[in-house]
Amino acid sequence: MPKRRGGAAASMRCGGFRRPAQSGVPRTRMWRGLRRATALCTRVDRFTRFIVKLARNKEANSRLFAAELCMRLLTELPDEEKGENEEKSKTKGTEKAATTSKEVPAKDSKAEEPLQAGWHSQLVAVLVQRSSDKIVTIRTKAITLLATAMEQAVENQHKKEFRKMMDEVFQKSVLQLACTEFSPRKAGESNVVEMLQRRADDVKSPLVRKAAIQALVALIAFVSTTENEAASAGAARLRESVEKLLVTHCCDVSVAVRKQCLASLTKLVFDGLTPRRSTMQCWLHAALPLVVDTEATVQQQAIDAVDEVLLQPITATKQSVATRRDYCLGVLDKLDGELLRCLQRACGIFVEKKRVTKQLVRGLANSLLSAPVATNKGGWVLFSELARVDTSWLDSDKILTCWNNVKDSQDFIQQHENIYEKLVTIVGFVAPSLPGRQCQELLRDYNTRLLTFSYPPLIIQAFMRCIPKIKNFDVGEWSSGLLKQCEQTLTEFVEAPHTLPAKAEHVIGWHLFTLGELSLVCPKYISLHLCTVIQVAGRHCDK
Repeated sequence: MPKRRGGAAASMRCGGFRRPAQSGVPRTRMWRGLRRATALCTRVDRFTRFIVKLARNKEANSRLFAAELCMRLLTELPDEEKGENEEKSKTKGTEKAATTSKEVPAKDSKAEEPLQAGWHSQLVAVLVQRSSDKIVTIRTKAITLLATAMEQAVENQHKKEFRKMMDEVFQKSVLQLACTEFSPRKAGESNVVEMLQRRADDVKSPLVRKAAIQALVALIAFVSTTENEAASAGAARLRESVEKLLVTHCCDVSVAVRKQCLASLTKLVFDGLTPRRSTMQCWLHAALPLVVDTEATVQQQAIDAVDEVLLQPITATKQSVATRRDYCLGVLDKLDGELLRCLQRACGIFVEKKRVTKQLVRGLANSLLSAPVATNKGGWVLFSELARVDTSWLDSDKILTCWNNVKDSQDFIQQHENIYEKLVTIVGFVAPSLPGRQCQELLRDYNTRLLTFSYPPLIIQAFMRCIPKIKNFDVGEWSSGLLKQCEQTLTEFVEAPHTLPAKAEHVIGWHLFTLGELSLVCPKYISLHLCTVIQVAGRHCDK
C-alpha cells in the first residue's frame, strides 16, 4: 500500500507560494513568521508584487488568500519609517564592522523610500479590485477587510505612511464625489466611494450589501479625521448619501442588512458631542420603527439602540453631557403619531425585561416636572410607561403640583390632550400612597370633572383607570351619581331626540362612553332600565 503523501504535496500551491492548512494553529504560526520575515526586509516591494500577482490568479481561493495577506500586512507590519529605525538600532554593530568610511552613509538609505512607499497603496488597491470580484465570497471578504483597514487607520494614527497612503486612495474619491453626480449604474467608474455604493445595492448577496454599508460608515469616520480641508464638501455629501442609503436599507429583506444599518445609524448619531440633526431624523424614521420588527433579534438590537440614543443621555449627570441630554429631550418633544407608538412599544419591552432604573425615572421626572407646564409629548409618554415600575421612585408632591397647574386650563386640554391624559395616569400611580385627606380631595375632584361630561373619551378613560386606585374608594357611592346623570340625559334624548341641538350630539357620545367605562369598573350597578335606554338611544343614533 503506497504511503500517503504529505507536506508540500498535500498543501495548495498558489503561484509558487504554499497556502497553509485551514486549522487555526498552523495559520497563526505562518502569520507570525511572515511578519518577522517581512519586518527584517529592507525592501518589501518584491513580496508586494507577488501578492498583486496572486490576487489575479484564476483560483478563487488564491484571490481570497491574497486579500487576507493584504490586510495582515497593512494592519500588523510596522510603518516604513518605524521599521527602518528599528532595523538601524538592531544592526548597528554589524554595520560598523562590515562597512568602511568610503561606503554610502546610513542617511543615504532614504533613496529607497520611493520604492518602499508604494507598497501600502498597492495593497489597498488589491482590496479595492477584489471588492468587485465575480465571486460573492471574495467580494464580501475584500470589502470587509477594506472597512477594517479604514478603522485601523483611524485608530493607529502613529502609522504615518499607512495613513498617508489611505488618504491618497480615498480623498481623491471623496473630492470627486463633491464635484460629480452619483451614478450607481455607470460602468467603468474608478471612484472607490461609488464602487462601495454600488456594492451596497448588490442584488445577489445580502452579505455584500452588509459589508459595503460597514465600509461606507468606516469611510465617514476616516474622512472626518483627515486634515485636508478641501475634502470637507465631499465628506458632507458622502455623509448625506450614506444616511439616505441607511434609511433605505433599514427595510431590507435581509435580517443581517437591517441589523447592520441599525448599528451604523446608531454609531453615526453620536459621533460628536451634539448629534447631527439630519442623522437624528434618519435614526428616528428608520431605526426607531424596528422595535416592532418581525425578527426578534432585530427588535432586541433596536431596544438597545433606543436605550443608547434616547434613555442613557437622560440619566447623565455630568455637565459635559448636559447638551446631549437637552437635545434628546427636544427630540422626544417632536415625536408624533407612529413614532410615539413605537416609543411606547419600546418602553413596554423595557418594563417587561426589567431594564428600568431608578436613576432613569427620577432623571426624566426632574426634566419634565421642573417647568410649570411641560409640553414634551414624547417625554410624557416615556414617563407614563416607565413610572409604573415602582411608584416609590416618584415624588408625589411635584406630580400633584404639576397637576394643579394644568387641571383647569381648557386651552391646555385642547392643545395637549395626550399630555393631559398621561398626567392623569401618573397621578393614578401615586394615588395609593397619598394621605387620606388628599385621596378624598382627589376623588371628589375627578368625580366633579366626570359629571361635567365635557372631556374627550381619552381623558375620561384615564379618569376611570385612576379612580379605583385611590385609597378608601367606595365604588357604590361614587358610581351612583354618574349613573343617575347618564340615565337622565339619555332618557331625555330617547323621549325627544329631534329637540337635541346638533352641537350636543358629541355630549351623548361622551355619556355612552362613560357608561361603557363604568360597566367595566362596576358592572353589577348597571340597571335593566338603563340597558333598555341605551339600546333605544343606539337605534336613534343609527337613524
